[in-house]
Amino acid sequence: MLEPDGARREDIRSRGLKAVTTYREAAALGPAFWDVCTPTSSHVHVLESIHQVDRAAAVVVEKPVCDMLDADRLRTVLERHRGPVVVNENYCSSAVAAQVRDLELRATRTVVEMTKDRRNDFLSGRFVDRTLGALGYEGPHLLAVARHLGDGKPEVLETVEMDALLLRPGGPADPVVLQGQGSACVRYRSAQGRTVELYTSLAGVIGHPTAPPTPPRRPPHRAAHPGEPAPHPGGPEHRPGPHPTRYRIAAVDGTTPDGTPHRVIGLYEPLPALQRGTGAVRVLREGEPAAPALLVSDDTMTSHLARVLAHFAGTAPNPCPVEQAPADCSLLHDWARRGMHRLPTRPVPTARS
Repeated sequence: MLEPDGARREDIRSRGLKAVTTYREAAALGPAFWDVCTPTSSHVHVLESIHQVDRAAAVVVEKPVCDMLDADRLRTVLERHRGPVVVNENYCSSAVAAQVRDLELRATRTVVEMTKDRRNDFLSGRFVDRTLGALGYEGPHLLAVARHLGDGKPEVLETVEMDALLLRPGGPADPVVLQGQGSACVRYRSAQGRTVELYTSLAGVIGHPTAPPTPPRRPPHRAAHPGEPAPHPGGPEHRPGPHPTRYRIAAVDGTTPDGTPHRVIGLYEPLPALQRGTGAVRVLREGEPAAPALLVSDDTMTSHLARVLAHFAGTAPNPCPVEQAPADCSLLHDWARRGMHRLPTRPVPTARS
């Protein structure tokens, strides 16, 4: 691990890992690839530094790849770099999304939702993205899934809605308002002529509820209602607090060749009563289940890493090319600007107000 801070280096070494101070030291070790998992604002600087010591280095970089102000610098370093660069966007390697796409409906509408209750995270000091708001956390995932389904290129933007997140770290008399951090909803018409809705909530408020799949010999789970936390994903290790919502779906509405209305819903893990790494696909025919839910092995993290390594070995295509990153960055910033602009401007409430 490359760590300039001395105390942190000692902590890394105490865990039995090797820590170095400079990029040149790291390059001298001959790494098979570099993993850039620093804060977003430093990604381009790190890529530039890697390029200076190894122009052919294989690199995987976390999403979002860069801030808007760094987009031109990113393009410049990518034009010069000779090694493969892959974005660590695990939803590009989702078997659930592939199943939804491969059913080949004559699609008219696509919905992607990535909702997770992050209130406890914020109260624990998690980074607050004041530029992209709620879109800074799940926005890259939303775009990746929409692109996987063939709807990642907006043609006509219809609306962007964002709202604030209210936290009470010290109880009812201690409210804190985080503008733009509550939720985000983007609606557009894709280049394919389909209506697309991308939705995320950081307060666990579900926008597009659907009943989770029920495995055999397990008690049924009812669907969540709009505005209600999703069913618990299962297991105490997944309990971040009183509102442990993790609800992620991709749904496509359309018709089969004979004109019958269908809806295909992909549900990403974790799901109630199912092992981690298990997703599901449900097919509704005229609003009714056409068949039992199909359970899908979908450990997206492991699958994506395997594809990344295969690409670095020269045996597979790039699963998530970094060249798309500047365009995605520009899109998310434009949406966030529009959504933030529509928010009411008001002071943070105090106990007296």
